[in-house]
Amino acid sequence: MPRENPVVGLYAGVLAEAAKEAGASEAVEQELGVLLDLLGRVPAFQRLMQSPRVPIAAKRAAADRALAGFSPVVRGFFRVVLSRRRAMDLMEILDEAEDDLERARGVVVASLETAAPLSTDASDALRKALERRLGRPVIFEPRTVSALVAGVRIRCGDTLVEQTVARSVSDLKEACGRKLGTQDVIHGAAI
Repeated sequence: MPRENPVVGLYAGVLAEAAKEAGASEAVEQELGVLLDLLGRVPAFQRLMQSPRVPIAAKRAAADRALAGFSPVVRGFFRVVLSRRRAMDLMEILDEAEDDLERARGVVVASLETAAPLSTDASDALRKALERRLGRPVIFEPRTVSALVAGVRIRCGDTLVEQTVARSVSDLKEACGRKLGTQDVIHGAAI
């Protein structure tokens, strides 16, 4: 799937490669999860890092304090992102780097879209079924999409598995439209 910003992939790849070269892939992967969580839970820190009004030196000092317990790979990479003025892309870069490290371990990262949040048991059952089918560990990135009405949509690379009410209605519209020669009206009712 092409990225909207190719620079994200470049930076993510550099971080993943630096982690591998340092023999710290798993530790860095865990730290990225913690860092993404931090940035998501503390929007003020993210705004500070992304603000063009805050001098780079002040951003570095704040980042050094916040990342004091992190590996040299993550701290150094964070400084590079700041010095190259790429903080606006930081969340995307870190997320992509985490995905790159997971893929390097043979883990499949799949998006899981549902109309409402799934219970842990239901999500685990879906994950285990997909793991059996793929023969590899799977990590879901869950997302709620109310337009699905009900059901589930799983994206795994270029593969899409969808069993949703929205898809069923769309398929029904298409089938009826082909049969009647129109896609807009069935028995006088707009669909």
